[in-house]
Order: sequence, then C-alpha cells, then structure tokens
Amino acid sequence: LRGFALALGLEEEYFRPYFDQHQCALRTLNYPQGEGSMLRPGQIRAGAHTDYGALTILKTGGPGLQVRKDILNEEEDRWIDAPDLPDAFIVNVGDMMRRWTNDRWASTLHRVVV
Repeated sequence: LRGFALALGLEEEYFRPYFDQHQCALRTLNYPQGEGSMLRPGQIRAGAHTDYGALTILKTGGPGLQVRKDILNEEEDRWIDAPDLPDAFIVNVGDMMRRWTNDRWASTLHRVVV
C-alpha cells in the first residue's frame, strides 16, 4: 500500500492506520484449461465483478482473465485480455480503494472466460 500512497501523492505511510487490524480474505481459485471438457469458447467461467477490498493480488496461470477498462461507460462493453505472463502477479484495485480515492481510481471489473 506504500506504492499506492506514493502514486496518489500522499505520505508513504498514509494507509497504515487503516490496516492496523487483521482483516483479509484468502481464496484460492483455479480455472484449468478444460481440455477435453464441454466448455465452449467464450463461455463465462466467473461472471463480471469487482472485488470489495482495497486490492486483490492474482497469480497468472493461463489465459482467460479479462478486464474492462471503463466500468462507468456502459455503452462500450469492451473486454481486454489480461496478459498471461509466467510467474507474474496482477494487482486489481478494489471497491474500498475506489471509495478512499473518491473514484480517482476505479475498481477493476473483471471476469474469466474460456
């Protein structure tokens, strides 16, 4: 969160007082390639959603993760494939950070498709 604070032009430790109590959710989800299954190209495996916390860290593990650039523009339903880089992580901004930045940073709307 230090990097977030600095990117927002705030003191490096700005968010520290808001994370003084342990509160996190750890979920492990796996979306295997589905070879030999009944999955159809374009099929939704996890519907479009934002995450409720400050941030989400995702380990890349194959194609399928898509993000929508601008969730405020409902007319342009444009999904972008997140890159599948070996041994990489993707950091999504969550709803709490969107609120804390007064919508300066938007929650990352994302989904998983085949």
